[in-house]
Amino acid sequence: PYAIARLATNNYINYIQVYYPVLMTKSFLDLLTRMYSSPKDLTHHEKYVVFMVIALGLDRGEKDPRLVNYYNQFKPVEFFNTAQRYLEKLLPVRSFQTLQELILLTIWLNNTNAFNDDNGDLWYLGRYMMTLAMEMDLQKNRPELNALESKQELRNRLFWSTYILERANAVKFGRGLSLRKQDIETESPKFIVDDDLSADASLNDYNQVKFTPCLISIELYEIYGVLLETIYISRTKGSKPILSDETIQDYKFRIQESVSHLLTKIENEIPKDLICYHELRIRAHIASVLLNRPSPSYLSPDIESLVQCKEDCLRCMDSFKFLMSTIWK
Repeated sequence: PYAIARLATNNYINYIQVYYPVLMTKSFLDLLTRMYSSPKDLTHHEKYVVFMVIALGLDRGEKDPRLVNYYNQFKPVEFFNTAQRYLEKLLPVRSFQTLQELILLTIWLNNTNAFNDDNGDLWYLGRYMMTLAMEMDLQKNRPELNALESKQELRNRLFWSTYILERANAVKFGRGLSLRKQDIETESPKFIVDDDLSADASLNDYNQVKFTPCLISIELYEIYGVLLETIYISRTKGSKPILSDETIQDYKFRIQESVSHLLTKIENEIPKDLICYHELRIRAHIASVLLNRPSPSYLSPDIESLVQCKEDCLRCMDSFKFLMSTIWK
């Protein structure tokens, strides 16, 4: 039913689009309407995107009490399985649309399968996405003449969404980074006319923060990247370290400062009653835990570092308590 599809879409926009703005929101709502009025006119790519958004929105909203008012015979994974039938026909083409499709697939896998992937498939998928983005020069600032604002903006958003997901996978599996921040020229995502849904009260979370969670995530995963390439580099006994102890200590100080600065930004820029506030707060504190816990560079952390770990963990638990009391999955 359209009512369920629209509720799923609202969940997607409120809780996922704010991190990975790979849709032009007004255009997508028009697409959703066309899916019901003239489905035969839609391309395989458009159908894939619709089914994936519904799958992700229903999955993220499984505790949403509003769904109790509707009868829905299908589970989120069934919408996902339908979408994958279209993806099989689309993957041979390497384009902006392919990257958008893979980003939605990776978000799904991170939401539903994050603790079952022991082989690093997510990391390989992230590397493939970043390779595809670089093949299309999305990391470069190369505006096309006479290109629509929405097309140029989508180009930027696809790159940064890939950047966040690829770095999240690198941290999860302790792997190297595909691209360093200093090699990136792409402009940050920005809010355009096609994203303005301020008249829709059901999109309250989205309207309050717009793409601030995405922008904060870009900063956060830059910090994670520095953490991986300094504190977590190999320190094999008997071999000469790549970085001196003094350099490592300097990096540790600067990373802690960056995390503190980002936590202040989260406090100041995101309302504390929103789910994304607590998700971002947890991710930032986890960065501090990774910095201060035993690591290749600090096998036996000092008391100050251990106390910092404890404080970060307690703040994480405060946010988890809030999230568990909401519709958060």
